[in-house]
Amino acid sequence: MARIPKHIFPAAAVVFLFCFCGCATLFKAAVPASGLNASRLIASVKQRRDEVISFKGIGRLEIAADGNKQTTRMVWIGARPKKLRIEIFGAPGQPAVTILINGSTFYLYEHQDNRCFQGKATEANLSRFVSLPLSAEDLICLLSGQPPIVPFHHASIKAENQQGDCLLRLYGKWRRLVEKIWLTDKGRCTERFQLFDRWGNLKYTATFSRFQVMEGVCFPQKIIISHVQGKTLSLDVERFWTAIPIPDDAFTLELSDTEVVDLDS
Repeated sequence: MARIPKHIFPAAAVVFLFCFCGCATLFKAAVPASGLNASRLIASVKQRRDEVISFKGIGRLEIAADGNKQTTRMVWIGARPKKLRIEIFGAPGQPAVTILINGSTFYLYEHQDNRCFQGKATEANLSRFVSLPLSAEDLICLLSGQPPIVPFHHASIKAENQQGDCLLRLYGKWRRLVEKIWLTDKGRCTERFQLFDRWGNLKYTATFSRFQVMEGVCFPQKIIISHVQGKTLSLDVERFWTAIPIPDDAFTLELSDTEVVDLDS
């Protein structure tokens, strides 16, 4: 199989999130002040996630690794349950890389070399380009402004202060921690989350800040992804829209005389 070029990492590391235009005064799915409950909090987070059915964003991504920093512009469009398209732009402002998730299939197209990497939309395949252990669901959730909820067996909740901030912990089999979610304002905003692998080791931390409210849902305007090996991805979002119409061909690639590399062969 063809070797994956190193220069793909800064562009394809393009994985995180956005700003939001418009503002509403009321939040949705708030947990009552009378008490916090893990199952109700999880249902609230899932409801807000699922309400972002389609979305589009424009932003600037900074990648920091090994003492170096690179910045790239990107736009993205997504639709639940599992469709996402990301366009990475080079220095002249021309498309450099297109990343596409369409159901169970993942594509990464290099415009300059007219080469397309194609395979199953697995964490293993995505990680080969972004150098982070991200699943397709993680990426879609991040770029829609919400935390993922990974499969779990049971949950616990801990109040952090009297203002309603709390820490939600999700556990898998054998009581192994799979996710932590820090929630503010009685569970209505996600401030931070951490994902863990099946052995309980930290995979990455995502921090949300500069919140804005759209149609009753709290969204971050800035997301920072911190990897355990020291890589940091920081996304500032300039514009963001939800409930947008999706063109029929938004999640397809028109390729001509393109070299196709099978990631699963």
